[in-house]
Amino acid sequence: MDSAFIQAGKLYTSRKYKQALAKLDQVLAARELRVGQRIEDVVEAVCDAFGVSEDYVLRRGSRRNRARLAALHLCRSLTGAPVREIGAHFGGVNGQAISNLVRKAANDVCGTRS
Repeated sequence: MDSAFIQAGKLYTSRKYKQALAKLDQVLAARELRVGQRIEDVVEAVCDAFGVSEDYVLRRGSRRNRARLAALHLCRSLTGAPVREIGAHFGGVNGQAISNLVRKAANDVCGTRS
């Protein structure tokens, strides 16, 4: 049975979440994002893929904000920006917290826990 969660007023199952990530991959491929791209471009692509606002992605304190986790993970892997810079863009989050959130996002996608 799929686990479910609600994000931005939409009910997602694990299957729907993986479909949203697949859509995100398509958006990123269409925009030809590669390492060295701007954090803002990655956040915009995540917003398009998840159908949420930029404010929602950048908002701190929401534990089930999967769009935010995806954006953090992709910013880390696609921009080449240091965690301190990514954290500043996402509301002053410290570097260690960014590393932990990126790890959590990777675990969510893979379905594992650390």
